[in-house]
Amino acid sequence: MEYKFECIKGCSNCCKVSDGFVFLTEKEAQKIADYLQKPVEEFYLWFTKKLDDRLCLVDGDDENCVFIENSRCLIYPVRPQQCRDYPFWPEIISTIKRWEQEKSVCPGIGKGKTYTKDEIDEIIFHKK
Repeated sequence: MEYKFECIKGCSNCCKVSDGFVFLTEKEAQKIADYLQKPVEEFYLWFTKKLDDRLCLVDGDDENCVFIENSRCLIYPVRPQQCRDYPFWPEIISTIKRWEQEKSVCPGIGKGKTYTKDEIDEIIFHKK
């Protein structure tokens, strides 16, 4: 199977998925708080919630990511690993059919660079 992907500038479709969750670690939360120049306690209060004992971002307007504004990520340099890994999430690359279905959300699937299995494993398992 071939996995081609290129993030399309100006597209933020993956950040506008209703009923989705962006999970993050405490270390990622601290990085985002620092980037926003806010105390981490304030970041937790305004931008996070717990879901089954996991930390995640709250929804913003229209159930979009709270950090999307005018189709731009306000925290792009410090975005959570989950965001960095998209679209190479295990549930998306599990079958050809699922990968093809994700094209309806992500116009960058099928374009750009062809990723090898090793490169995808590096992304998914954060091997480097």
